[in-house]
Amino acid sequence: MVAAPARVLLIEDDALDQSLFRRTLAKTRADIVCAGTLEEGLARLRAGGFDLVVSDLGLPDSEWDETYDRLKAASDDVPVVLITGHQDFVDRLGGGDGHQRPYVFLKSSVHHDIFPLVALGRMLEHLIDAEGAGDA
Repeated sequence: MVAAPARVLLIEDDALDQSLFRRTLAKTRADIVCAGTLEEGLARLRAGGFDLVVSDLGLPDSEWDETYDRLKAASDDVPVVLITGHQDFVDRLGGGDGHQRPYVFLKSSVHHDIFPLVALGRMLEHLIDAEGAGDA
């Protein structure tokens, strides 16, 4: 029996970035659902059925420092991967508050160097495989 593909919610408002990340995620053979705003993404996430969320932090309807909290509040059991151009956000991630630290990729690294893009794809494959193994 072939397992159903993982469902990934991609929240990204920039069309070029959305295309880049869709191509990266396509290598995982996941079912990718896109949203251009946090509110649209949250509505889709609350409807359920997602195995992973990949979200930009800089969205038109959310301050970058609240995006992750809002995503986790909507569905705490779905892993979240954040894409950001804000090094200071990455530096401020503490994890000392008892919450699991999110996976974060710097956008500038993904755009200018193939290694982070390959690493992002492999990390997503691992997360999707781990989620699928948990269902078995």
